[in-house]
Amino acid sequence: MTAVAETSPPQFMRKAPVPEIPETLLSAFESIPELPAASAVRSAAWKSFFDRGLPRTNDEDYSFTSISEIKSLLSRNPQSSDLDSQSGFQFQTVTGIEAFSLNSSSTPEALVSAWKNAAVEEQDVASSLAMALSPQLNALRLKAGTHLEQPFPIVCKSNGERTDAALFFRFEAGSSAKVTFDSAPLAPVGGMGGGYLNASAVFRLGANAELDFAQIDPAEGAQTLKLHFILEKGAKLRFLSSSTGSRFQRLAVEVDLLDPDAEVDLRGAAVIGGSNRCHRHILIHHHAPDCVSRQLFKAVVLGSGRSSVDGTVIVDRGAQHTDAKQLLRHLMLSKEGRADSKPRLFIHADDVKCGHGATVGKMDADQLFYLRSRGLDMESANSLLTHAFLGEALDASALTDFREAARIRLLTALEQKS
Repeated sequence: MTAVAETSPPQFMRKAPVPEIPETLLSAFESIPELPAASAVRSAAWKSFFDRGLPRTNDEDYSFTSISEIKSLLSRNPQSSDLDSQSGFQFQTVTGIEAFSLNSSSTPEALVSAWKNAAVEEQDVASSLAMALSPQLNALRLKAGTHLEQPFPIVCKSNGERTDAALFFRFEAGSSAKVTFDSAPLAPVGGMGGGYLNASAVFRLGANAELDFAQIDPAEGAQTLKLHFILEKGAKLRFLSSSTGSRFQRLAVEVDLLDPDAEVDLRGAAVIGGSNRCHRHILIHHHAPDCVSRQLFKAVVLGSGRSSVDGTVIVDRGAQHTDAKQLLRHLMLSKEGRADSKPRLFIHADDVKCGHGATVGKMDADQLFYLRSRGLDMESANSLLTHAFLGEALDASALTDFREAARIRLLTALEQKS
């Protein structure tokens, strides 16, 4: 009889990495009181985080950010559930908008279910933690057919070393609104370098709903912010982001075009100087046919500033007649600065119009020569071209007051040239 030797598993088979879950985060999650509606969202979000753990060095979503720094921020001890009322999302309800706290039993089941589904599908680690650890989970609903003429301001504040905050906003069929979003990671009492704000907001637009949205980054502290927009049939989103960077800024924007005829226009403008940093991670997913998406992100880099834009478009197999364009541009005004762009298209349909591009460069010499030949000095010519470079991203927003405030802030940062 011939003996059969036992064989070990092939050496090339590697074990999946074990997710890194800091004990401080686990303890914080387990200490949050059990409340039916809120717990449904928190538990789904915590599972999404638990399955992935903290980011790793090979994580594509964090290509241009310091993994050690993002892990340090996400590992900070979260605030207790008895945070003061000045932290988290702040807003004033107006006619046509209903506000609910998931800490109570009055939140409609449809809102809870929609938010839970978003938490289950969440791929962003910081966003999952924001939903899982936020002491207050607030939901808003704009009634069907309601048209808000005045901008609806949302502010998200931190108070202390770390604040987690989460929000869900449902725009029912045929509604329209203008929303401004501002955030402030305030310095902790007696602390240095500003606090850390980790926030997540989900916006679901019903059939034929329209949203003009404008967001501006804080000028200090550290922030990880995820904005997730889900568009149903015929919904339209126009989006503007503005930033001058800070010690650490990461904005993740995800757009899901679920049904036909949905449209999204994403634009961003930034001036990053000094030692500030600004990172943008953009994902547009075309799930359905006949949808349109546009991306235009522009940044001017000064001093030792650092800017990055990671933009991805996914077109599913059934999303025929997709029309998608993406352009990421950096203007370098110093030798010490750094800019990174990563435009990506993943197309699984064969009847589409898709294009992308990215540029990183200095001021155009021919344009400078033209303006100089018309009598402008070098400083004026540079200033005019830089303003025009940023203006293309800014000018499309319908939120005129917010847009002009963002323009002033960007131009002020340009004048500092540090």
